[in-house]
Amino acid sequence: EARRRPAGEGRAGRGGGAARGRSPLRAVLCCRCRHASGNKRQSRSLVDLTSDSPWDQQKPHLCPKSCLRPKSASSPWIPSITIPQPFKMTLREARKKSQLMKSYLFLELDKPRDKRQSQDEAECQKQFRAQPVPAHVFLPLYQEIMEQNEIRRQIATQKRKELLLSTQRPFSFLEKEEKRKEAIRQKFLAAATSSESSKPKQASRKVPKSTYDPLLGDKLKEAELYREIRIQMRAKDLLESSVAPIDTSNCRRKPQSRTATKTKQEKLGFLQDKSFSFTPRTNPTIPDFEELYWAFQREAVRRQEVKEATRNKPFKLRTSNLRSRQRQANERIKDSHQLSKVSMQKSRSLTALSSLSSNTLPVHITDATRKRESAIRCSQESKKEGDKEGIYWLEEQKKKCQAIRKSVNSRAKALDPHRSLDETLKEKLKQNWSVSLLHRDNCLLW
Repeated sequence: EARRRPAGEGRAGRGGGAARGRSPLRAVLCCRCRHASGNKRQSRSLVDLTSDSPWDQQKPHLCPKSCLRPKSASSPWIPSITIPQPFKMTLREARKKSQLMKSYLFLELDKPRDKRQSQDEAECQKQFRAQPVPAHVFLPLYQEIMEQNEIRRQIATQKRKELLLSTQRPFSFLEKEEKRKEAIRQKFLAAATSSESSKPKQASRKVPKSTYDPLLGDKLKEAELYREIRIQMRAKDLLESSVAPIDTSNCRRKPQSRTATKTKQEKLGFLQDKSFSFTPRTNPTIPDFEELYWAFQREAVRRQEVKEATRNKPFKLRTSNLRSRQRQANERIKDSHQLSKVSMQKSRSLTALSSLSSNTLPVHITDATRKRESAIRCSQESKKEGDKEGIYWLEEQKKKCQAIRKSVNSRAKALDPHRSLDETLKEKLKQNWSVSLLHRDNCLLW
């Protein structure tokens, strides 16, 4: 024990110095450990924390010396040597601090997750089913809704019409015209009321008794008859006393000189003598202007200058040397010559003049139009002939194809080593027939 104590004291001394140096950090760590775990733990000394031997682990921590059991005197003395081991308390404390902080943060983060997970599990354990269809769905409300919409629409349109009519204002000139008429009317009414008020009221006279006399009507008729007679007599008097209008020749003219009047009488004196020696010849017949017009038209047609048409020089192509083409070309040339002769005769005749109107000149067909018509006719004929040639060529090709097909089939049959089914069938029938005959003969012999 004496030898062990100094070592223990030295170790305790070293541990005590370290503990005194790090006592604030250890106090903070102990408080946080108690707060995080919620359990009260006993603090250990730095010596116990650094001890790794099983004897140090079994030794009670933070117990007073009075609580320890005294060692018996009979226990043998075991020599031991204290071997100091290096340690890093700062790293271990920092590591523990970080672990404690991490555990606290993880606990704070796990709380909402656990809560959400518990809610999900409770929600999954619930049983649910579809709710029944409400009864109002089956009611026929569509027609009622449509009627309500129609009524609402009509009310809205009526309101809009009333609003437009209320906000509508007349044009300025119409309003002015109405105001002017109203002012004139008010003016007339005011004048009438003033005149009526100014006039004194007159007493109504009685109807005279003479009006009721039966002879009054006869008197009125006689007075009307006398009036008509007076009008006629006055008209006759005015007609007899009437005079012709004033002669313009007797009107007052500008005064002329005597020499002027004398020369005028000398120059125009022959007009006063009625015995003239010269009598002009007049044509009493009225000319026929329509006939004269047609004669003028005929003379114009006869005298018009006809230009000689340009004639193309004939040329030959190689295709024209063919026999079929030569025959067709000759026929076309003959037809064109005949058509040109007929058209020339028709153009020179005057039979078409009767169909012309009196305001237009007769139309003359030129040589260019005549040649154009003949060229169009020839092109149409050549097109028809080409179509006929194409049809004829197709028919010839069909015939050639049929002949070639027949010849090819015959050659194929001749060169084919295999026999046809008809030939093999006939041979088989013959063989079977001969075999059956032999079999029958043999049966008869036996």
